[in-house]
Amino acid sequence: MSNLRVSRWTWTILTAGSALAGALGGCATSPPPRAASCELEPPSTLDSMTQTARAELATPACRDQFPAYFELALKRAESSPDEKNRARFADLIKASSDQGLVTQVQARELYNRYFHTTYVSLPSDYNICSTLRSKDQLFAALDTELADKRRGMLTIAADRAGFQEAQRQYNDLQLVLEATGLACTDL
Repeated sequence: MSNLRVSRWTWTILTAGSALAGALGGCATSPPPRAASCELEPPSTLDSMTQTARAELATPACRDQFPAYFELALKRAESSPDEKNRARFADLIKASSDQGLVTQVQARELYNRYFHTTYVSLPSDYNICSTLRSKDQLFAALDTELADKRRGMLTIAADRAGFQEAQRQYNDLQLVLEATGLACTDL
């Protein structure tokens, strides 16, 4: 009977020892989970960059880094213009909206600022005369947005026709706003 007890005891120790050795060995060979660094290395493709950005932005530590990730994606895309880049940015912006990093309105405005002919710098109210009191600021905002559209539509998405339409609308807006400003001074 004592041999049986020793055997059971030996078996228990061997089993526990094997399990412990396996666990310790597993720890030694498996790297610990990587903490989000919130610093993206410029990857080789825009797809891999946006995929990494989505994963990093999902971590609490990196949630406020969306503007930096978006700018890095823009810089990456500039080196490889492609009409598919528009959809890649739409996906990144939508994912960021779905994660609550930007509101749906901010997401729509961000996409339109770079990839659509719609000008988001124009105020949404219809009192243009009061808006034109700060005409220089409005025109500066429109100039900046046209540069963003050039970057997004022409440089990144290789959409020459879309950018030409945005530029035509910009010229029309300048003319209409100048004429409206003159009419407002007569009131």
